[in-house]
Amino acid sequence: MGSTSRWLIAAVTFVLGASAALFALHANHPPTTSIASGHETYSYISGMAFVASVSSSELAASPTWVAGNSLPLRPEDAIARAQEAMKTLGSEVASSSFSELALSEEQPDEGQPGGFFYTVTFHPNGPLRNGDAVRLLVYFNGKITLPVALNRSAP
Repeated sequence: MGSTSRWLIAAVTFVLGASAALFALHANHPPTTSIASGHETYSYISGMAFVASVSSSELAASPTWVAGNSLPLRPEDAIARAQEAMKTLGSEVASSSFSELALSEEQPDEGQPGGFFYTVTFHPNGPLRNGDAVRLLVYFNGKITLPVALNRSAP
């Protein structure tokens, strides 16, 4: 076997190994998004704008998490809690389908606690307008921040 063949086999093996490692990492924890203090996430449904702001008190009341350790609230439990909370937002939004789960980090700022929480995204069933999505914040203590309507239309 020539040196080119050995090099090609080594490259393919490396790529496959790296892909398997990334898959295993992704399968164990949702993606992490690092955000600045005072984070808000916006939702848009049928032309209406909504906002959910990170609660410093819920972050402070939530268990802490260090990367590499088990998550204090399992991702599937966060999704289930968010789905239950969706029912309180009205029938137009309650039937939305789960779309995405992200592990987010609020950075500490001026005496405010930092910490991790989930951002759970749902998309409405039926015809979508550009950007239609509902985002809820789920803290590791199981509490949820629901989005509230803004007095403006979606972009």
